[in-house]
Amino acid sequence: MVEFWKHEYPKEQWGQLVDRLKKRLAEMKPARRDEDWNAFYRRDHLLDILIRTLDFAGRSGEMFALCEEEAGKTGDYRRLIEYLIKHDPASQ
Repeated sequence: MVEFWKHEYPKEQWGQLVDRLKKRLAEMKPARRDEDWNAFYRRDHLLDILIRTLDFAGRSGEMFALCEEEAGKTGDYRRLIEYLIKHDPASQ
């Protein structure tokens, strides 16, 4: 899997992958960490990959909304808080 991320692909191809990953995420049942750890972990891992892929696709503007939506669905605000800290203009 590590080798995959080292290759350079056109943004259009990354965008196609983003769309497929978003569809897969939408088909997964949202799970809270304390209710179903396995389902929560699988969804969380897919979200990590999706966020990384958004960046490669040049669609990083979609990251905040995605993090915010997932926080509401899963009750896990860690990724949203990390995003806000990383992208806070005052911290740069």
